[in-house]
Amino acid sequence: MKKRIIYVVTLAEMGGAQNHVLELAKGFCADFDVEVAVGNDGYLVDQLKALNIVCHVIPQIKRSISPFSDLKAVGALRRLIRDRAPAIMHAHSSKAGLLVRLAAKLEGVRSIYSVHGWAFDVGVDFKRKLIVWPVEAFASFFSDRLVCPTEYDRQLALKTLPVKERQISIIPYGISEEGKIAEPKENADEPIIIMPARFSEQKDQETLIKAAALLNDMSFRLQLIGDGPNRLNCEDLAKRLGVEHKVDFLGTRSDLGDLLAQAQIFCLCTNYEGLPLSIMEAMRAGLPTVATDVSGVKEEIDHDVTGFLAPHKGAEEVSVHLRKLISDSELRGQMGAAARKKFSAEFANHVMYGKLGALYNDMITGSN
Repeated sequence: MKKRIIYVVTLAEMGGAQNHVLELAKGFCADFDVEVAVGNDGYLVDQLKALNIVCHVIPQIKRSISPFSDLKAVGALRRLIRDRAPAIMHAHSSKAGLLVRLAAKLEGVRSIYSVHGWAFDVGVDFKRKLIVWPVEAFASFFSDRLVCPTEYDRQLALKTLPVKERQISIIPYGISEEGKIAEPKENADEPIIIMPARFSEQKDQETLIKAAALLNDMSFRLQLIGDGPNRLNCEDLAKRLGVEHKVDFLGTRSDLGDLLAQAQIFCLCTNYEGLPLSIMEAMRAGLPTVATDVSGVKEEIDHDVTGFLAPHKGAEEVSVHLRKLISDSELRGQMGAAARKKFSAEFANHVMYGKLGALYNDMITGSN
């Protein structure tokens, strides 16, 4: 009989953590009895149902902090554990990480918490840090294993949380090798720069728009994919800086693979990250990347080889790197090919499956 693993993520909305859970559920359903628990209906639930993967919607799991609701969520997770008898509970996202680790410890089941960027990292709002760090420190006492996607995240955990080195595994995310390939050398007259990201406090579309304004003498299109609370501010900024004719706000799209394949340059300006899946998708498509040098981003991009790194809020530096790529189609092609090669060697999903599968088996047999 196959051992059961239950993945838990806070929200079902489209996002990096949700797509990672979906990738894990698809990849491990042949070797394990895979189920997923989530706090609401939405994108992830729909995707799982289409794959006939069991999904439990637990409405008590919410993103906001509410002691009463959170205690009810822990109770609901404990009941789920008793009913489904998993060998491992594997949590994703900060809130699910807290609730799952506590419920699993109370029920005597082993748990894993996958870090998707520490929410007390540099660049995170100070008020949020004041809330999140004590919660993560408390949850660390109930952790069996932490999975960090980067060495940066591992070091931050060791410096700031009550965890031991033996509790932490570094396993970078992985995505499918299947995907459309871009032609970064094309569109020499008007290259397309693309940034897919939610307009939220984590992302920094403002810096990219400011960089675009410094390139007003050049011909290009900037496509910003996504929606969120900061979109209107960014649209106003583009108008104030006189680049609204170069910037396309395309909203939420389901055809990101097609859009990447049509682009020539990928960009991710951001305030903090874990290991961005969006950069992996760009590497898979063979696109050169310009990105903010925060958190684990430098572990994806080889500066001057697969793309360029720019300092946080560094609109001028971003513009310098973009200018090089806009004006040199051969450089775009060289960097895109190098990015594709690095993706295949380090971030293809079979690499992740091998490392994480070994961890699962070690925890189940008790050798880890």
